[in-house]
Amino acid sequence: MDATSAFQDSLQDFLAPSKKGRVVILVFLVLFALMLAGIVYDNQKPLPEPVRYSSEIDSGTYVYLDIQLLSEWIYKVTGDSSHTYYEVMDPDQNWFVIDLPNGTYSELEPFVDAYNYLFYEDMPYAEIPDSVRVYGMARSLDSQTTYDLASAYDVTTTEYTDYFGSCYFDEGSVPDSTAKIIFVSGSCFFGLMLMAMLIQHAAAGSSYKKSDDRLYALGLKDNAEFEFTGVGNQRFEKPKLVLSEHFLYSGAARAVYSYTDILWLYQRVQRHYGVPVSRQLIAGLYNGKSVAVASRGVTDELLYTVSATAKAQNPEMLIGYSPDFARRYRALAKAYKQNNR
Repeated sequence: MDATSAFQDSLQDFLAPSKKGRVVILVFLVLFALMLAGIVYDNQKPLPEPVRYSSEIDSGTYVYLDIQLLSEWIYKVTGDSSHTYYEVMDPDQNWFVIDLPNGTYSELEPFVDAYNYLFYEDMPYAEIPDSVRVYGMARSLDSQTTYDLASAYDVTTTEYTDYFGSCYFDEGSVPDSTAKIIFVSGSCFFGLMLMAMLIQHAAAGSSYKKSDDRLYALGLKDNAEFEFTGVGNQRFEKPKLVLSEHFLYSGAARAVYSYTDILWLYQRVQRHYGVPVSRQLIAGLYNGKSVAVASRGVTDELLYTVSATAKAQNPEMLIGYSPDFARRYRALAKAYKQNNR
């Protein structure tokens, strides 16, 4: 049992979110905002100067390519609509393989018409347009795609890579940013943590409101506030729990419960590989819901004190856990709700 001075002066302060919790939420909010700012900053950084694409280019290089002629698709990756490969010629009559998005390909129709006119018989005349420059990344081809492309040309993979190289031109892509990956990952992590904390905070606020509304409906709100400041109350600092003559005040659940509203009181022990790692004091309420009224500092002494105090006001309360008590509690909660509709 702890000194009264360890607690806030008013019931509202006692049930308010802890300063530590508010600080943690603020910290995660700031970190989340910093990650978003990092993403914006990274997006605004200028791209590196691109180099001319060639069959000897290294994978991961930011490149440009001047398109003079463009074929219709020569290979589509099965089950992946985002990868469609074409044959392209630059103004120096070098041939490469390029991966184009559908939208970009449709904008290059004059180059496709010129290609078809030059290489297929009976195609309508098409003027060769001036070359257009596109930007992207040199990307390595995996072995399966290399094999499939070689098969499309009816050559071996070695013959294919000797001519086209081991990379393809990935139009529209930009260099991967390690910083951006960190910022995106960080924003996802801190954003999820912040959301979880805000949901928990909102749930706690809802618990407080429901508790306050029920006390008001029962005409016990003023009594609960008055008894909270009683000199003879039993106060426990670590579990943030106060016991008065008729009420249990739970800082963990952010709620006040009349002992007559608690039908079942027991200890829940969480174990890891058989070793107890945490203990909670659970209250089974009249409405059939179970609430952890204490999640820290739950000891045998606390359990005994709470049980003795509560049972003195509610002799029918079930104390301790057993399958039989679980069945009886469900029956009591059902009967309670039916009788108090």
